[in-house]
Amino acid sequence: MRIAMFTETYPPTADGVATYVASLKNALENLGHEVIVFTASRGEKEKGIHRHHALTVPFYRQYRMAVFPYYKAYTLLKKFRPDVVHLHTPFAVGSAGFLAARALRVPVVGSFHTNIKDMSKSVKSVLANRAFVAMGWRYSLGIYWRCNALTVPSKIVRDFILASAIKPFKTSIRVVWTLPELEKLVTGIEGFDGRRALGLGDRFVVTFLSRLTKDKGIYTFLECAEKCGDVVFLVGGTGPEERYVRDWIKRKGLKNVKFLGFVEEEKKPGILAASDVFVLPSFADTFGIVLIEAMACGAVAVGTDAGGITEFLRHRENGMVFHAGDVEGLVRVVRELQRDPGLRARLKENGRRFAMEHGSIMASAKQMLEIYQEVIASGWKKYV
Repeated sequence: MRIAMFTETYPPTADGVATYVASLKNALENLGHEVIVFTASRGEKEKGIHRHHALTVPFYRQYRMAVFPYYKAYTLLKKFRPDVVHLHTPFAVGSAGFLAARALRVPVVGSFHTNIKDMSKSVKSVLANRAFVAMGWRYSLGIYWRCNALTVPSKIVRDFILASAIKPFKTSIRVVWTLPELEKLVTGIEGFDGRRALGLGDRFVVTFLSRLTKDKGIYTFLECAEKCGDVVFLVGGTGPEERYVRDWIKRKGLKNVKFLGFVEEEKKPGILAASDVFVLPSFADTFGIVLIEAMACGAVAVGTDAGGITEFLRHRENGMVFHAGDVEGLVRVVRELQRDPGLRARLKENGRRFAMEHGSIMASAKQMLEIYQEVIASGWKKYV
């Protein structure tokens, strides 16, 4: 099968969507399929990756917006002759892929990865915020509505989209977990000794590794660190809040917080393995791929009851769950795990087992292949 993917974000950009798309591409290729990716992300030349000229998004500098990508997308697809086009983002790159696929009568599968409404809360500019929500949200729903099939990372997201749609979807919305390349991740643990490199010794370590945005709950994490002075807190990532996070740590005098900044992929497994606890205090994650990664590397996964996290994270079974924004709740979780090594060991083992049994990208790739085959068999359809 020949598959063309369109995504605004792709490695080396560090976020869940970029990680997932790259992992999905590799898995599909390992299954014998041919895959190309059209993206706006900067990066080195790589076989099968087409990086279009793009400008930095001024109010969200981690991301880039492609400049007039349609002609190149159309030319690329016409030459590649894909059996199916897969849109991972609905903006300039995704729109180019959609329009080119429609012109060439190629079936289109869309994937909803990001809740734009909640992500926009992290943008400081009121004007940009309004424009992003008013135009971006409805436009993206319109693109997804016109796809021949749509996938979402959790049932909660599926219900949210159905409730938000202006008119009923004509295609079924399928749940496909956004999973990482766990085998590659786990084998990378030995490549970087996080405890030794960061001078952690035998200290109790709690880690945050994600985009530095308000919706990811970074300030909930920092307030917890302020109340747990005997615990080492690691903060890794980049994003719109980076300068404010650095200022917060300095202003509060948080000597127990180590700010790591951008974490290279080859170091991530070692840092996760060095962590006793990994926290994703997000207010609205559509899934939470990094929690699966943390489980696989042996950290206790702690997430919130918001978004799609609770689809796989079970309180006191394979991790711990607290209410989004509840600092005291997170403090209680950290303290309990710190005091109770038996609970910690049980959750680590259960989490690792769950990740290795259910969290492989290959499972996601096989589900996607079934969807691709269905839309190809049904033939190209135009929804207006």
